[in-house]
Amino acid sequence: MSTLVVAIQAETKICTTDPRCTTDKLNQKLLPHTECGQFLRCESGKACLYNCPTGLHFNTATGSCDWPHQACCDPKQPCVQESLPPSISVPAPSPVLMPPSTDVVVPPQP
Repeated sequence: MSTLVVAIQAETKICTTDPRCTTDKLNQKLLPHTECGQFLRCESGKACLYNCPTGLHFNTATGSCDWPHQACCDPKQPCVQESLPPSISVPAPSPVLMPPSTDVVVPPQP
């Protein structure tokens, strides 16, 4: 499984009012754009346009810029999303049964 880390470069951004964005400063969600190499980031009730680095597309599943074949944005590109390895179920261990003790326990006398 390959990992792709992308830093957003500082650039002049275009922000417009978008009903999908709230004015909550803690809610800075990412939204897809009609252009695969771009995405919108909600900032104080406005959707601000950002560009992915050259050659990458915005992946709505991960909320990051990704390889085109993993972002699955462009219908002309083959889509091969990496899947997580299958989970392995491990059976619970069986309880260990011990034979009854033959020791005689005498409580302390007062």
